[in-house]
Amino acid sequence: MKKSLFILALLSISTVMSQAAIVWTGGGDTDNLFDAANYSGGAPVETGSGLDTPIGNDLTIENATIGSGAGYTINFGQLEADQDDTVNFINTTLNATGTTGGFAGSSVGNLNDLGATFNVLRGSSINIQFILHGTLNIDGTSSVRFRGSGNPINGTVLNTNVNLTEAGAQLILTNPANFSTNKSNGNKIFAYNSVGALVSYNSDNTILTIAPGGGGTTGTANFSAILEPSDIVIDKLQILANKDIELRWTAPPGEYSVECSFDLTSWEELTDAEIQVGESSAITVDRFADPTGNTAGVTQIYYRILSLTELQ
Repeated sequence: MKKSLFILALLSISTVMSQAAIVWTGGGDTDNLFDAANYSGGAPVETGSGLDTPIGNDLTIENATIGSGAGYTINFGQLEADQDDTVNFINTTLNATGTTGGFAGSSVGNLNDLGATFNVLRGSSINIQFILHGTLNIDGTSSVRFRGSGNPINGTVLNTNVNLTEAGAQLILTNPANFSTNKSNGNKIFAYNSVGALVSYNSDNTILTIAPGGGGTTGTANFSAILEPSDIVIDKLQILANKDIELRWTAPPGEYSVECSFDLTSWEELTDAEIQVGESSAITVDRFADPTGNTAGVTQIYYRILSLTELQ
């Protein structure tokens, strides 16, 4: 008998459809982050110094290279998201080389909230000036460079945090002083310590290795979270532009099975996956269907992820 480690919450077609994310398709000028032809489901709008045009939806940019050519809009202002929005960069390079260009969370509402969430994942590289009012998560295969020389992690008034979520994650600032308190950045940079607690760089400077590199000074996370066998984290659950459902998860190293059910009684295996250290896994479920392709009467679906090492 398999031991179920995680059962995902109920979804309905109507709920998923109404929250469909904006997805990068690369159909326009791929050196322009704000070309609407590059997206399905909407598009981000460039903002200047005022926080007034948030995306208003989740945004995923995957397998893109933006800013490598001469046609790129160098000073693009801000990519702004609402406080409940998530912006995902997956295997993507974004290179903004001007004196502006950054991520921002909308200031509408409570200024003490955590703003928008920006995830930099699976081999992504981001080169911008700053982040303002948001949470930035960098995984162990990715890097973010902030070229602003003052306080590029700008949270003097609005909450801003940068989390290096795994060993190997890299944050690049202009010089070593940018990591310290005198630049107001060190207490906004977080990574795991040797016992698996997420702490700020100011409270424990052993969480990062600081060295020249990457066009400035690079802080590399030294530790990952210490995961127990039951620590399975769902990184993403979304409906894609073609109405397929994508499920991504992170878990301790081991073998896992992903199953689906329409009634929480009968379960059908979708796939097996093996996860190595610092990796995540993903599946795509075709058109909200069961494995036979039958969509008749399907209005909700459950997923669960099981550890194959937990067989009883």
